[in-house]
Amino acid sequence: MRKKIFFSFCIATLVFQLTNSQASFSNEIGAYAGPVALYSDYGQRQNFDTNIGNVGFTIGLTHYMNFSYTNGYNIYSPLNYVKDHFKIRNEISYTKVNLQHFGDFVAPDRTSLFAQQLRGMRGESSIFSLGSSVEFYPLSIKNFESNGYKISPHIGAGIHYSFYTPRAFSTLGVLGDPAVTPEKFQGAFTNESGSAISLVGSIGGRYKISPLEDLLLQAKWQFFFSDFVDGLSPDENRFPENRANDWLFSIQIGYIFYLEK
Repeated sequence: MRKKIFFSFCIATLVFQLTNSQASFSNEIGAYAGPVALYSDYGQRQNFDTNIGNVGFTIGLTHYMNFSYTNGYNIYSPLNYVKDHFKIRNEISYTKVNLQHFGDFVAPDRTSLFAQQLRGMRGESSIFSLGSSVEFYPLSIKNFESNGYKISPHIGAGIHYSFYTPRAFSTLGVLGDPAVTPEKFQGAFTNESGSAISLVGSIGGRYKISPLEDLLLQAKWQFFFSDFVDGLSPDENRFPENRANDWLFSIQIGYIFYLEK
């Protein structure tokens, strides 16, 4: 927890320094979409069927603050490197994921009541997130934007605030009824909306298609400070395999347009 708080503080400090520098910034806007997987209390850890089964989609709108063409640009300033290699990314996104149990415990040869109850469980989660990230570009932003090269890789990290609406149910009957609900999930599910802070990390790149247009391809991780994003949260002391909070992984393809340079 202390490491996450320290990480969040470092990101917030860098955002503050960039946005409060003596120069203004130019703007970029964009949109993206792609597949997403939610790693949660549904399914089995490190299981291939779980990894490819609990999936959905994500869409988002982005705004970038570009400091490389600011009036305060000074070749003798130590802040130069920051302006030419960092951007601030602001975004809002919507994610929808369908969930069910996969893995050894629901294999066809498992005929116990527990296995049948797990097979009957279903879930879904809708997540709306907004927040900011700092992106680092190892190659010069100015050179990329002046067609010095076609591809510009980046890594990013940031903080988001998310609103989620889960729905847990069973095809066998009313979830909560001991006859249809596995013991570990009795009293450990909710269909109430909630909110949580999350840490975001990304790695990807841009491809220059015109002086004012880029294509985006990136992988993104989102780690929630909550275990109820999927609607389930078993007692971690009794069931340590479910101790981790929920997190997302997505592949995003997008388009970015420069409003000015």
